[in-house]
Amino acid sequence: MTSLLIAHCRATGMKLIYDIDDDLFGTFGEHPERKYLEAMAPVVERLLHGADQVWVSSEVLQKRIEKIRSDSILLPNQLDERIWVSPNREIPSDSPVRILYMGTATHDIDCAFIEAVADRLADRFGKRVSFEIIGVTNRDNLSSSVSRIIPPEGARISYPAFVEWLVAQSRWHIGVAPLIETPFAAAKSEIKLLDYAALRLPTVASEMGPYQNFGSHEGVILSRNKVSAWVTKLDGLVVDPAKRAALGAAAYEALLSSHSLRANGRQWVDALRQANPDYARRVGGCSLNV
Repeated sequence: MTSLLIAHCRATGMKLIYDIDDDLFGTFGEHPERKYLEAMAPVVERLLHGADQVWVSSEVLQKRIEKIRSDSILLPNQLDERIWVSPNREIPSDSPVRILYMGTATHDIDCAFIEAVADRLADRFGKRVSFEIIGVTNRDNLSSSVSRIIPPEGARISYPAFVEWLVAQSRWHIGVAPLIETPFAAAKSEIKLLDYAALRLPTVASEMGPYQNFGSHEGVILSRNKVSAWVTKLDGLVVDPAKRAALGAAAYEALLSSHSLRANGRQWVDALRQANPDYARRVGGCSLNV
């Protein structure tokens, strides 16, 4: 099918752009979908060879594909503020401090680490802290310190539907982004930090890979991947609502000013123009709403 797609684009003059966000052709280690990814790696390589243009989301990923495509374009992930931006949230003051961890159900190794952190926080704070996950892992035997939140069926039909449901929630106070260091994880993007920023959440994140360039001015507190270090960072946020609010506001402002399509859409337009000069002629002189 991949060869047919490439051939069809060549025959019709269509431009094929391959946008890749993960190292889908490398070493998958303990990834829970390892067998599937290994089977699909040749397809990914054919697309990298055959696409008119390749977009990548991180510098590490760009470097890894240099032998296949030395002309890839770095386009860091951005959030579309048209669906992510929401009114200021008001969380009930009498609620427990709720910590959110969300992601695709491929983070078994990261989840195991965060469960140990949740257990330690539960020992210290009891029911004053609630640790909640959305997706992350398909394991059923989660720690009793962690609760699984299952979005309603309507929120699972599409990405915009999920975002609409997520931004309407007013329950979380802190986001967490653990990332255990593996070759696969090192090539990931910072998209999870942006999602939390859109929710106005301060985030504790692993000090590695895509997260290490973020700081408190963007609402992010970095931590070494040691349970005790994570507990200390989260403890400081749990007991200090003013600090949570300040970091959450900083994250939201950084998202709008530096990590949104509104702030960076021109990069995407320029990339499209590079791939297809006809596109440049069609939109030249127009006001682009990107």
